[in-house]
Parts: sequence; structure tokens; C-alpha cells
Amino acid sequence: MRIWINIVFVLILLHQNTAWANQACFLFINGEQEGQEFVIDQLIRPVLSSHIQSIKSVPPEGITSKQLESECKFELSLVYTEETLKISLDSKQTKSPINGYASSTKEFPDNIREAFLTVLVPYVSETSKVKICKENEDLQLKLCPKVPKTLLVHQFNLDEEFASSSKQAVTVLAEELQNLIQSKKGMEFMAMAGSFRQDQIKQNGEGLLNQYEADLIVAFTLEGEIQPSKSSMWKALATINLSLNAFTEKEGEIVQLSSLDIKPERIPIRKLGKSKTYREKHFGRAARKLVKKWSEKEINQYLEELR
Repeated sequence: MRIWINIVFVLILLHQNTAWANQACFLFINGEQEGQEFVIDQLIRPVLSSHIQSIKSVPPEGITSKQLESECKFELSLVYTEETLKISLDSKQTKSPINGYASSTKEFPDNIREAFLTVLVPYVSETSKVKICKENEDLQLKLCPKVPKTLLVHQFNLDEEFASSSKQAVTVLAEELQNLIQSKKGMEFMAMAGSFRQDQIKQNGEGLLNQYEADLIVAFTLEGEIQPSKSSMWKALATINLSLNAFTEKEGEIVQLSSLDIKPERIPIRKLGKSKTYREKHFGRAARKLVKKWSEKEINQYLEELR
């Protein structure tokens, strides 16, 4: 008999929880400053409705104390001090119980957004978190993954002969890498900041980051060679190697985070030559083939790890 009573009790609780999950809830906001009521309501209500549970309006005739006790509700309280807004959010009989507190020193209405979302984000689904963080990137919420502002730079190859004849290849790869970073979700492309030796990146990197208000430097470096071929059809082979290196600032110093070597590409050449123009042309061809053949999945995974 006791087992049946327990089963019935559990079923009642499950039915009650399902009913609470499907019903719309009231929202009560306390402590608004005069003239801010409508703006605050419009900042809070849609977010709760979209990511937690539907919100319904209090009817013109009001609600009884019995309704207040039996129906689900969210209560948002605001306390203003001289420079800080403090927010607390509590829920009763809602699908996702919420009880949290946060503060903000920003100006209105960003202080409302920052404090409210700081409380809310831990309670939403991962999908909702991604959406909220993307829609409110300007707030740089602590609970949201940071979107690194990224500079792309060319890192000089110390081989002077190759460096002097690789401008075409550098241009091709700079454009394609820029496109990859720009299309990468969760990464903001700031600029192509020029060409530097590795020691210059480490010496001047902090200044570059400050100049462009960036967080991350992605440097690409090329290696290449043109060698005679033993084939009767081709007289030479041109090879291009590409490496990516990431740098950031930590405690006042530029440190290297990681590197990635892209699989090299080789193209056949019908005639053997030595001029700078000859080398420039075929290194450019090799770079274009590299762009067509490289693994975007591999590069995107590397960029993802830098976030």
C-alpha cells in the first residue's frame, strides 16, 4: 500500500511540474527608477519568454493572492546605489528554478542588460547561451566565451632569395586566410597588419595589439623552393610550405600560443629558369594550388582552438 501511495505522489509531482513547464508565468519587476519602467520590461520579458518560459501580462483587474500563490512567476528586484545597479532574480513554480544576484556599473540600459544576463545565462540551454552571447557581444559577459579580435600578419622568411620572389604567393595566401578568419564564427577579423620578422612580432606585438584594439595575432610564414626535375615531361618542380603561428599578450609579454603546418603543395614546371620573375610566377601558382587543396576543416579547427 505504501508503494502505491509513493507512486501516486510521484505521478502528481510529475503532472504538476509538466503543468508548470507549459504554462505562462507572471513577471514582477520592483525598484525601477521613474521613466525606465517600459524599457526595463522590454529588455527582460522577451529574453525570459524566448529562453526560459513564456511570460503573460497581469490582467487589468489584477490577480488574487490565491492566484499569486498557485501560479508561476519571476520576480526581478533592482537596487540602485551611487554608481552600481544590483539585480536579483527569483522564480517560483517555474520550469527552471532561478535564484541569482549580479551587479553592474555600466550606464542605463546596459547596466540592466549586463546584470540580468549575468544572472540568467547559467540557467539557459547551451543553444540559448550561444544566441544570447552573440546578440550581446558588446557587453563582454564573463560567462560568455570571448570573441578574439584577430590581426593577420605575414612573418618574413629569412631566406632572402625566397622572400624577394614570394610577393605574389604572400598576396594569394593573405587574401584567403583573411576570408577564412572573417567567415569564422566566434572570431572577429580586425586587419591585415603587414609583414614582420618573428623577432619584430615579439618586440612590437603589444603595440600592434593596442593599435588595432586586438587580442590575437595570427602570423603566416612561407617556405618554398624550385628544383630541377628528372621527368622527361617537366623541367622543374615548385614547392610551397605554409605555417601558421598564433601570438597573444600575457603579463606584458608577447607569447606564442600554438602553430600549425599546412601540407605543402608542389607544381610541375615545363621550363627551368632562374630569374626573379620566373620564381615569382611559379611560387604564385603553387600558392593558388595550395589554397585549392588545403583542408579548411583543419585550419578552422586550429582557429577554433585559439578562442
